[in-house]
Amino acid sequence: MRRDKGCPKGAFLGLYSFDCGLNASYAKHAIEILRANPTKHFTARELWNAIGNQGKAHNQQMDVVLSLWSEGYID
Repeated sequence: MRRDKGCPKGAFLGLYSFDCGLNASYAKHAIEILRANPTKHFTARELWNAIGNQGKAHNQQMDVVLSLWSEGYID
């Protein structure tokens, strides 16, 4: 994953600030889904689709969320 891409950076910053951008919104919605389904293992694509973005390409926002989730940085 490229560190200079805006979408994953926006997702990350949105989780740890009061950023209300679109990528932050995607990330926060994804966390709600993960919390509601703690035993389900999501791929980035599955999580992207679960937040209602079927048909749209994701730009690694869900990779950021899933990485932080799997490492225990989000509970």
